[in-house]
Amino acid sequence: MSLEFERTLRDNSGKVAFTPDEVRGVPAQVLEKAGRDDQGRYLLGFSYPEYIPFMDSADNDEAKKRYYIAFTNRGGARNVEILAELAVLRDQLAKVMGYTTYASMVTQDRMAANAQAVTAFLENVRKAAEPREAKELEEIKDFMKAQGAKETLSRWNIAYWQAKLRQSRYQINQEELRAFFPTQASIEFSLDIASELYGVAFNRTTLPTWHESVTVWEVRRKGAMANDQPLGLIYLDLFPRAGKFTHAAAFPTRGVSRVLGRKPISVMVANFNDKGLNYSELRTLLHEFGHILHGVLSDTRYLGHAGTSVERDFVEAPSQMFEAWGQNEQTLKRLSDRCKPSCPTITGELVQRLEASRRFGQGIGYSRQRVLASFDMALHDIKPGVKLDALEVWKELQAKTPFGYDEGTMFPSAFGHLAGGYAVGYYGYLWAEVIAIDMRSAFGDNLMNTAVSSRYRDAILSRGSERSADRKSTRLNSSHVSESRMPS
Repeated sequence: MSLEFERTLRDNSGKVAFTPDEVRGVPAQVLEKAGRDDQGRYLLGFSYPEYIPFMDSADNDEAKKRYYIAFTNRGGARNVEILAELAVLRDQLAKVMGYTTYASMVTQDRMAANAQAVTAFLENVRKAAEPREAKELEEIKDFMKAQGAKETLSRWNIAYWQAKLRQSRYQINQEELRAFFPTQASIEFSLDIASELYGVAFNRTTLPTWHESVTVWEVRRKGAMANDQPLGLIYLDLFPRAGKFTHAAAFPTRGVSRVLGRKPISVMVANFNDKGLNYSELRTLLHEFGHILHGVLSDTRYLGHAGTSVERDFVEAPSQMFEAWGQNEQTLKRLSDRCKPSCPTITGELVQRLEASRRFGQGIGYSRQRVLASFDMALHDIKPGVKLDALEVWKELQAKTPFGYDEGTMFPSAFGHLAGGYAVGYYGYLWAEVIAIDMRSAFGDNLMNTAVSSRYRDAILSRGSERSADRKSTRLNSSHVSESRMPS
């Protein structure tokens, strides 16, 4: 059923048609790649390189609403049914195993330890985020009024008006940023940063791939002899094509094992604009690359402990931490230097504006993440005698948000995380971000401090799940690992 859910999303070839008037404001490079029907209308599908620039830039409010509804419903009614069926089967499994709910069964092996801790954490997030969200929404409404907007603020136009406000307040235009972050230079920047931090070299190979746009890189220790074994391989599949997975993700296709002599292989899949990245996409690149590093730099004795096999509410921490290297003047200058003179210089003043722009809207963003995580937990806490309706659970939660429930939409149909491996795990994005910020603080003002990065590699990246992510459990687990490899 999980495969059916994800296949429905991946194979959805539907298009939404827009007249030339309705695409006013949309970047030309998006429209250049769009098909046209016999009436001359632009045809846009559901890949992120099409959808996000449209929602950020299209001036026509009704066009954004139509696209938003189609995108939100792209999984169809059957996917909503599958999500409920999956939740019921998971609940049955939990009861067979002696647990009251699937949420209680899953969280016992996580850092959270129990579902109540997750609920308490999400409530703390709500209390912190909602006042900031309310303030940000009022600022956007005031800006809309000053601009003479005729429409009211809604889910389908909030990205548009946030972009307009950021452009006005911080002089940040996400599409214009692509000139600062050329895609190929950004990829090489990511490899260079990791190379220096972790003492490895990335050498492109001529190994066969499943598509001509995919590249393969051999990972070796710096200074390794030619006949030394590589640490592993990474595959980068970063550009959109028909029938491809439409999100961004890292897949640990082969885990390491010193006992078996296995070398790790990780694959990054994304759908980037091949001409350049905006600021958000640069962070996505680094985020997924953080997962890749967690896999390929793993050096565990047993396969079961390899790479990203850590607790689900910790697994996002290394990837979220690596995003910081794309938000810092010290490191971004390297990207700027790499692509001179073809791209403009990234200055400290620009980075300050980028960061101020990124922070605006965090209340809105964290509130949404909290609602998504709460939906995940509610879906996997089935009450006895209650027939589960995934859409009704979602409606009840969304109705309590500032915009309420959007009639005619069925967001659960496209929430692939819950059909896949993130059931009772979506809260982990917020949970792990707290840890990521804490780990990042060890670098202080110098993100290129190789003494710290070496310690981080040895203590976190190379260890996989050999030790529990929960420090309270460390002493219990320490007898299972060599004392010489114990981090301080």
